[in-house]
Amino acid sequence: MFIDGRRLERARIPDRGKTFSIERTKVDLGGSAIKFLEGDIKKWSNLNDVEVVLFHSWNESRLPIADIDEKERIISFTGPIGFPLGKYMSGPNQYYVENVMEGLDQPGEWYLDSRACKLYLYPDTDLNNSQLRAPVVNQLILLEGNI
Repeated sequence: MFIDGRRLERARIPDRGKTFSIERTKVDLGGSAIKFLEGDIKKWSNLNDVEVVLFHSWNESRLPIADIDEKERIISFTGPIGFPLGKYMSGPNQYYVENVMEGLDQPGEWYLDSRACKLYLYPDTDLNNSQLRAPVVNQLILLEGNI
């Protein structure tokens, strides 16, 4: 999402500049789940649109959520995290949650509800004199051929 050529941010929790910490656990959650600290996460109604951005030592994983168990404080993802948690880290892995309506609380943020086909925007400028762009890509990369 862009206004006058300037990129806007997807609504997130916590706000920019802040992150949550995963809770380290001795229980093996497999390679596609994390445990969160009490009060950080809730089971939002739009889990199909929500994405966890999890930081590793030098990269990040963007993880679509499959389910949230609020009682056990476990987030399960639709696929593997991709890199062992805690490896090469002095503290717990950090993360934030993107594209949640509850995170739409700062000027310059937007939220997409794909089920309702609605885009929500918290503008940081007068929209009457601005150019708004919402790029859509049907296919970013296509690899074809025989091995």
